[in-house]
Amino acid sequence: SRDRRGIRAKWRPWYTLQVRALAPRSGVSGVAASLTTMQIEINTDNNIKASEGLAEHVRNSVTKAVGRFGDRLTRVVVHLSDENGEKKGPLETKCVMEARPRGLQPLAVTHTADNMHMAVVGAAERLHNIVANQFGKLERH
Repeated sequence: SRDRRGIRAKWRPWYTLQVRALAPRSGVSGVAASLTTMQIEINTDNNIKASEGLAEHVRNSVTKAVGRFGDRLTRVVVHLSDENGEKKGPLETKCVMEARPRGLQPLAVTHTADNMHMAVVGAAERLHNIVANQFGKLERH
């Protein structure tokens, strides 16, 4: 993919997490539940320094935002990039999150912020809103 300056972005798959979410079994009422797996994949460009702390922050943010939909999502892909690249100036971090619901088209959101933490939190909030809206529409019809 190319960034806004037309430069080819070099994405590298950096971290993949298997997150188990408690989700109700279809056709079973009450407290009976089964574990389902929602995969979280984190990709960074060459300007982002990856760390276990960053992976933990992304995992916590994604799980908090869409964990309750874990039985309906197969994967959440997170792309982190530094919009300024190697240029000097303030850090401008972009976080793109793409949720992949079972049997539906992927849902994607983007959030840009001054630091990595806020970019991830902002994208996670937006992802929660779009996923909740999508599943709410499906339940009403």
